[in-house]
Amino acid sequence: MGSSRDRAISVYPARSIHIEELSDVLTRVFHPTAGVGVVILPFVRAGVREDLKRRMQRSAAQYRCLGAWQNARLIGTVEIGLRRALGGDSDRRYPFIANLAVLPQHRHCGAARQLLTTAENVVRTWGCPQIYLHVMEDNRPARMLYHRLGYRLWRSRRTIWTALGCPRQLLLCKQLDTANARSSEN
Repeated sequence: MGSSRDRAISVYPARSIHIEELSDVLTRVFHPTAGVGVVILPFVRAGVREDLKRRMQRSAAQYRCLGAWQNARLIGTVEIGLRRALGGDSDRRYPFIANLAVLPQHRHCGAARQLLTTAENVVRTWGCPQIYLHVMEDNRPARMLYHRLGYRLWRSRRTIWTALGCPRQLLLCKQLDTANARSSEN
C-alpha cells in the first residue's frame, strides 16, 4: 500500500452531517492531547462543535467550511467568512480564512494547498479582490506555504501575549484575480 501522498485528496464544502468529524480534526490539531489536556478535551470538542454549528447556519454568501477527504476520511478543513473591514468603522466586509487544519499524519501531501486554493476560488465567486488570514510568526511551515501561494504581510499585531513572550500574529493578504470567477463557481 502507498503512502498518504499516493492517495487522491478531494476538497468540497462540508455540511452539517460532517460536524463531528470537523470538530474532531479541529480539536486534535489546535488543542493539546497530553497531560491535563486529555481531561478537558471532551469539553473543548463540545465547544468547537457548537461554534461550528452556529457558523454553518450562516448563508453560503457569507461563510463556507471546506473539508479535505482522503479515502472517505476527513483529514483537513478550512473556513472562509466575511468579516468587518480592517481598522475602521466601515460596514464593508472582507473575506478571511480561518481554522486551516490538517491532521499531522496527513501533512506534506498537498491537503493544505488544496484547501487554500479551493477557498480562494470560493472567494473569487463572491467577487472579492483580496483574501486575508492570520498566522503566528513562529509557524514557519505555514508561513512558507502562504508565501509560495502569494500571500504577503499586510500588518503585524502585537498583543499582551506578545509582551509575555508569545509570537506576534501576522495578518497576510493575497490579491485575487476575480476575472471570470463567477463562471467557475464551486
